[in-house]
Amino acid sequence: MIERKVNAMHKYEEFLEKVKGQYSDEFSEMTDILNRYETLKKTNKGLVEENQHLQEELDRYTEEAAQYEKDTNNEILRMNNSIAELQKGVEHAEDEKNKRQRAVEDSIKSSRVQSKQLSQLLMAVNNLYWMSKKERKAIGLRAENEGTETDPFGSNKEAIAKARRQLKVVGQFISNYNIILARATEQEKAHAPHDTHTEPTKKNITQTKTSYH
Repeated sequence: MIERKVNAMHKYEEFLEKVKGQYSDEFSEMTDILNRYETLKKTNKGLVEENQHLQEELDRYTEEAAQYEKDTNNEILRMNNSIAELQKGVEHAEDEKNKRQRAVEDSIKSSRVQSKQLSQLLMAVNNLYWMSKKERKAIGLRAENEGTETDPFGSNKEAIAKARRQLKVVGQFISNYNIILARATEQEKAHAPHDTHTEPTKKNITQTKTSYH
């Protein structure tokens, strides 16, 4: 056993002598080789430890990069969903805007139609008023504020108020005219008892006129 160890050490010394011989410019003694070995051993150990540390750092950075990529993908997905929701909101708002715009256009169109109808109605009332005035003048009737008529087509509020006054005058005229007509008819019947279908004459209607308000 000891002899084997001695032989191993002898071979080791021979190996060192051989190295010293080959690299005599670097190693003058075997201790220089052993010192170099220890230095390289320590350096290698440091390199191994540093490599291990770097590998751990790499693993950590790789894990962080993978987590960052995962988080980024999730954030992108969330943002895409938000964009989709916002797009739906924009489309809904656009639809609402179009609906309201159409409603406004329909309202304007309806307002124009109503304005035209109102103008036609006011014109008809005005024509009826002047026709009744002509008849009132023919039989000598005069309404309150006769002759104060103005243009009925001012503002809608004023025109409607005037149309109501005109209709009131027309209604009063028709009411009083019916009374006058009934009285004139009675007078005609009194003068012509044998003809019950005699129509009252303009003269008799004028004679039985009355004032009205």
